[in-house]
Amino acid sequence: MDASIWDGRSLFRCGGEASLELQKLVYLAHMFHLVKEENQPLVENRFEAWEWGHVHVDLYYELRAAGASSIPKSFEEWKTLKIVDETSTKARWLGYISECFPPGNGARLLSITHNEHSAWKRCYKRMLNIEIPDSKIIQEYHDQVRAANQR
Repeated sequence: MDASIWDGRSLFRCGGEASLELQKLVYLAHMFHLVKEENQPLVENRFEAWEWGHVHVDLYYELRAAGASSIPKSFEEWKTLKIVDETSTKARWLGYISECFPPGNGARLLSITHNEHSAWKRCYKRMLNIEIPDSKIIQEYHDQVRAANQR
């Protein structure tokens, strides 16, 4: 995927998505950013393998504190993601991934992020919130691409 197709007209439109979908979108954008931007993380801190998937812990608590009805509608409002400028590389990756998976794609996102190639599947242990290292996220990207090419 090439982020250059993102035209910069819109920010990550998250007002309608559930927190679960947001977590998946941020995770996928983080994965692509790691791979395409020479191991540079999209977000600070870590993702953990929780029961329902990859969770960026700081984002989880920020969204939880805001409440479901007041999810920030732009990058600038998200303290956790530290997106300063909608033209930044980080904003472009988030925008690109959100364009690929518009609101209401929760089931599709789960099928991608919970399959046998996922870092979540490799790290998840019931009732434990295990950190998912960036190295496993990068491995997941390459395994997903390899599996897709074999179909």
